Amino acid sequence: MKINLTPFGNWLASVVRTSIVPAIVGVLGGVAVYANTSLPSETAAVITSGFSFGYWFLVRLLELRFPKAGWLLLMPRPPSYTQSDFLGFVRGAVRTMAPLAVGLVATFLARLGVIEDSSKLMTSLVAVISAGGYYSTVRAVETKKPNAGLLLGMRGAPTYAPDNGELHGGDHE
Repeated sequence: MKINLTPFGNWLASVVRTSIVPAIVGVLGGVAVYANTSLPSETAAVITSGFSFGYWFLVRLLELRFPKAGWLLLMPRPPSYTQSDFLGFVRGAVRTMAPLAVGLVATFLARLGVIEDSSKLMTSLVAVISAGGYYSTVRAVETKKPNAGLLLGMRGAPTYAPDNGELHGGDHE
């Protein structure tokens, strides 16, 4: 009996590339920006989310031309849409921004009474952990119920080919 790991592999690639790596970069970038500044801690979540999305967006743009740039997201496995599939790129951007927006809302709601520590780092962590948890959960549900993708702004989960051309120097069409 052969077990199909493709759904799990797609989910894992998606979570690592869209949530985990950009979140780490976002927190590090945010800490670098607001360290030793008088910015209010409320802005930390916005700065962190901005760095997270900006990093993801920049790497995805690079990956369209240079597939090995995917190593900057720890997995050089871009979604299997073609280089000319602009809608696929837009879909990926929307589905990356939606969880970050949820993370920002969760941060501001938590600051209303749940979080006692209002440090900039704690605010950043709540934003990215909320966003990552939301994204991971919706992506897991989406494997069984594709309409759940609407909770990420658009339906259409990415699929990742085991060798999308990047291992042999080709493009990922």
